[in-house]
This record gives sequence, structure tokens and C-alpha cells, in this order.
Amino acid sequence: MNKLKILFVLFTNIKTGAGTEKSLYYYLKYADISKFDITVLQTNLMPGGQRLSDSDLETIKNKAKFIEIKDYRGLLGFIRNKYLSYLLNLFILPMLLKICKYTVYHKKLKQLKDSNVIYLFNNDYSNLFSHKSVVIGSNHCAFDNLDSFSQKLIARLLSLRIILPSITAFHLFPHNVSFKEYFGNKPLILLSNGVDTDLYYPSHSQNLKTKILFVGRLEEVKGILMAIKVYNNIKKCFLLNLL
Repeated sequence: MNKLKILFVLFTNIKTGAGTEKSLYYYLKYADISKFDITVLQTNLMPGGQRLSDSDLETIKNKAKFIEIKDYRGLLGFIRNKYLSYLLNLFILPMLLKICKYTVYHKKLKQLKDSNVIYLFNNDYSNLFSHKSVVIGSNHCAFDNLDSFSQKLIARLLSLRIILPSITAFHLFPHNVSFKEYFGNKPLILLSNGVDTDLYYPSHSQNLKTKILFVGRLEEVKGILMAIKVYNNIKKCFLLNLL
């Protein structure tokens, strides 16, 4: 039986070991390589440096083939204006990727042309691939604010195939299923919660403080400063745990 060829596309390098990279790390660690032929396309970008240990990397080195390309977004990383960044992501960066596809990335992408399924941890990279494969877009760091006009507009442009036309399916987290109406005919994959809350739920006691758990790396972008600020206003009744 032929193995299913799966390509995971990272915006960063797996050595970064943050949330996205850790997810991929565990996919690979427990993957059945008798059934899947896995390749990881990653960049040289490692914000915050290497977090995965060398021993962690050793456990997955035989689970997948790793191909590295140079980070293209770093060329425009000096742009800090939010609205200008939206324009860059929608129009300028796809053009830059198209150029890279047929020049600096060409030889490495040729090795990936037989992939059956392509999963994108960053949707911009869909511009590197054609419709010959199933290309799955990701909800990670995308469409996380239902009240945002800009994100609704991007979802609508995506459904009309004006942007990211190579994406053939989309992976949404359950709390963002309301975005379904913006995706037109694109099929959706819903990822259920990792914990069965019918079996595991907090016990409540009048004598104990309610515990709040913050899960994420301790950087401003993850909201840790906001969590601490809120906790200072409610700490008489709550206990904050950081993971």
C-alpha cells in the first residue's frame, strides 16, 4: 500500500519550540511512519531562539524529511503599521512569494510536487503550491476575532478566491465556526477540544480560590502582561497559575 505523502509548512523553524512548532513536534513524535511519508518545509526564522532541546529533535529526526527555505517576510519585518501590514500581506507578499517560487525556492519545491496533502501553519505559503494537492489552510493566528472588520473582509476575499486561491480546505477551531458563512464553498475541518469536559471538569468549593491557568510562552504577544494586570484586580478570589 502506498504511503500518504503529507507536507507540513511552517512559518518558522521547528527548533523554535513555541505553540505551533510544539504542535508539529508532537504530530511527528507519534506519527505512524509505516502509513505516512512526512516532509516538513520550514524557514530559518527562530524568534526567541531555540527552545526544543537537541534530544527532542533527535526523537523526530527519522519521522520526517526537513527542508529549509529562507524566511521571506523578514525582508519586510520593519513595517510596524497595522493597516500597511494588512496591505502587504494581501497583495505585496503574495507577489514576492510567486517570485521566490520560480527562483530561489524552485529546486526545493520540486522535491515536494508529489505531496498528497499540504497543511499550512501559515496561510501565506499557499502561494507556493498549485491545485494538484489538497492544500489545508490553518486557523492559527488567523480569524481569531469575530468582531474584526478586517478579518471578516479577508475571509470574504478568501471565499471569492481573490486571495490564497490555492487553499482547497480550511481548518477552523470550534469557537470560530461562526466564520463558516464567510468561506463560501470551501470545506471546513473542525478540531475538537483536546480535553473531554464531560469527564474532566473543575470542582468548586466555597473554601478554595478559583484557579486560573495561563498557558503560553512568557512574552507580551501572548497576553501575559494583560493577564497579570487583570489578576491584580481579582486576586482576592482567584489564584493564577502560569504554565
